Amino acid sequence: MKANKLQITVLAVLSLMGAARLFHGQIASGTIVGTAYDQSGAIVGGAEIILTNTQTQLRRSVVTDTAGNFAAPQLPVGVYKLSASAASFKRQEVENITLLVNQTVRVDLRFQVGEVTEEIVVQASPVAVEGETSSVGQVIEQERIVDLPLNGRNFMQLANISSGVVPAYNARSATITNQSGREDLAVHVSGGRGDTNSYLLDGVEMRSSWFNSPSILISVDAAQEFKIQKNLFSGDYGQGSGIVSMVTRSGGNDFHGSVYEFFRNDKLDAANFFDNFNNRPKSPLRYNQFGASTSTVLLR
Repeated sequence: MKANKLQITVLAVLSLMGAARLFHGQIASGTIVGTAYDQSGAIVGGAEIILTNTQTQLRRSVVTDTAGNFAAPQLPVGVYKLSASAASFKRQEVENITLLVNQTVRVDLRFQVGEVTEEIVVQASPVAVEGETSSVGQVIEQERIVDLPLNGRNFMQLANISSGVVPAYNARSATITNQSGREDLAVHVSGGRGDTNSYLLDGVEMRSSWFNSPSILISVDAAQEFKIQKNLFSGDYGQGSGIVSMVTRSGGNDFHGSVYEFFRNDKLDAANFFDNFNNRPKSPLRYNQFGASTSTVLLR
């Protein structure tokens, strides 16, 4: 009897975890939309569209409507392959569709008459201008999060490289900088106050109710990307003059990991101006930051 209760409890927990992963908010995901045409420009309704995440093999299937349109919302960020088939047309495949957080990517299809067994493969082109929404923002990708130098490995420092974003200063970020003693926890987005931003982690609000700063700073190795929404964002976000939406790395079907050490010391640092002026030796500094990370898919 005890074993049965334990099994039921474990299954219930796993079901809740799977449901939480499946129904995460749209603000921590992306959408792929498009329209299917034939060579003459006529719409193709009833075409089956299969979207596959190349890292996790997650599959989503949709069908074009009578107007030839399709939409696949709430997709986890990542790289996708699109496969489309319709009666009397060659199968279409579009590879390397990069989907970023809160991004809507349009992929239009041009079917050619032929057997379904025939196949046409194309490479997705980068999105120069996102024209599907009116939101203005910028995504800081995982490559820049990991590769760019960060003092203390705080990803919030990278927010300052986005246009319209400036570091905090006391007169406009008093709640954060004066009470927490940290200026690297606040940024001014499009002229807004540094303590009125909203911070999201996988779609969940993580703003401290006392400091109005991010209450969780995840390791940069666990960060997939984050997006700074500057204005014209949808009502899904609630309050906040600026939105910083972070997405964690979901892993892949293979096990990955890393071990690192970041260090600073006085041998690598330049001398202080006043030390040189008074002919004094550099102050000693020993700063070592160790860590490790793992990444794989447990539930999908």
